[in-house]
Amino acid sequence: MRPNTNDYSLYDLSHDRSEQVNVADKEKERVTAMARRWQEIENEYRSLAGPLPTPSRRGGQSPQ
Repeated sequence: MRPNTNDYSLYDLSHDRSEQVNVADKEKERVTAMARRWQEIENEYRSLAGPLPTPSRRGGQSPQ
C-alpha cells in the first residue's frame, strides 16, 4: 500500500516471488479483510500511544 491511499497490492508469492502480478482485483474479499485488520491494529497502536505531542513554535525547542 502506498501511504495515504487505499491502493493495496496483493501478490501470490508461491508463484510470483518477484511481485510482478498484482492479484488484488481478483481477491477483493481477501484485500478487504486484510485492510480491515490492518486498520484495527493501527487503531489499537494509536490508542496505546496516546495523543500526538503538540509541536512547539520554536522549531522543536520547548518554550522558555
